[in-house]
Amino acid sequence: MDALDLIQWPAMIVTIVAAWFVASQRKFKRNWGFWLFLLSNVLWIAWGVHDRAYALIFLQLSLAALNIRGVRKNAILDQRLEHHLEGRMASFEELKQKYQSVLQVIEQQQVSVKNLHLQDNKLFIKGVAPSQDAANNVWNEIKRVNPTADDITADFPVDTSMQQQQSSQQQTTQQQTSNVRTYRVKAGDTLSKISKEFYGSANDYMKIFEANQDQLSSPDKIQVGQELKIPAA
Repeated sequence: MDALDLIQWPAMIVTIVAAWFVASQRKFKRNWGFWLFLLSNVLWIAWGVHDRAYALIFLQLSLAALNIRGVRKNAILDQRLEHHLEGRMASFEELKQKYQSVLQVIEQQQVSVKNLHLQDNKLFIKGVAPSQDAANNVWNEIKRVNPTADDITADFPVDTSMQQQQSSQQQTTQQQTSNVRTYRVKAGDTLSKISKEFYGSANDYMKIFEANQDQLSSPDKIQVGQELKIPAA
């Protein structure tokens, strides 16, 4: 047995590895699989020439040609898919820009958007409106932008519980705001001293600090003239 007789074994191994790579979902592994298949074709052809296995040589040449043809077709399909996706993305951004005022009305009317994407070459918007008036205002803006609405699909079912929740949240915010007093810092003041004045205890100074972290970096650093929020005890 000479060295050429042993080529069949690496040829077999390379073929198996190539088949494994070609089955991968990752593009770069499939590309490696293609080149490994070509290498296996060369090895099998070399072994076939040595053993005068002409049918095997013809088979490997045919497989190599089919592999090359398949890779070229896949490359063309990848390019077409890439162009198609780019076109869809461009259309989506163009439609969003066209209906920008609609999106602003949706935000103003406190409509909860659930879906916003391109579907059947149309801008698809689905959201839950807190009231029928809110949904109607959005539809009026859509008709103002495009009376035919031929490039948009929209759905705004009404959920009145959203309006109740928003009203409850607004009331809570108003109550919290009404319970907050203000105090202008004077010379010699500290948060502990201010806390003592409003809460009866100097130890509650952190309440004042936490309520004013937008202007205070440390409980020990307050400046004369600063207007501090004093939350309810």
